Amino acid sequence: MKTKTLVLIAAILFMLLVLASAGVVMLVLMNVQCTCGGRPRAEIIAGFIEIRDDRLYITPVEVFMVYDEHDGWWSQNFSSMVYNGLEMFELGEIQRMAEYGLTLYDFPSSIHIRPNFHADLGWYYVEQANIEVLSFQLDDRTIYEFIDYSMFFVDDPYGNRRYSTNVLDEFLQYNYPTAVHFIEVREGVVLHVVRELIFAI
Repeated sequence: MKTKTLVLIAAILFMLLVLASAGVVMLVLMNVQCTCGGRPRAEIIAGFIEIRDDRLYITPVEVFMVYDEHDGWWSQNFSSMVYNGLEMFELGEIQRMAEYGLTLYDFPSSIHIRPNFHADLGWYYVEQANIEVLSFQLDDRTIYEFIDYSMFFVDDPYGNRRYSTNVLDEFLQYNYPTAVHFIEVREGVVLHVVRELIFAI
């Protein structure tokens, strides 16, 4: 009887050992897959840019914006990348502004001209970060997005005239050194550049 009990216990212990080993193997495999198959997340940086040859140089800034929740123009005209690159406050969020050391008086009033030439009132604040100029690589897959006010590349005068291209020379048709740009970067390469003129200073 004792022999059977010992054999049963040994069998149970063996099965537990096999299951534990299998679990360890699965964890190792999952870790290897995450390490080898995963890609670093892209980073979004706002700032003033300069392009020389195939390099983009950016002086980072922080962009804060106050908006009226009843005006849907902002949500219709900003790309999602820009939303992720700035800090937005509703008019009543005084406490959250204070967390950044800001008040409504820090946001100068500014008349922004919409692409269809109607004026819209908004407030924004651009603060230069204490960071040195950063440099990233451009390649033939980099997307450049901007408003084609002069209709060099778009045909519809009543649309928002937002234009995207992989051709750097088209992007350089417009030169706005005081406009804040939002860039998306992964592993030192620029994936996407968005120029938003309403944040020009």
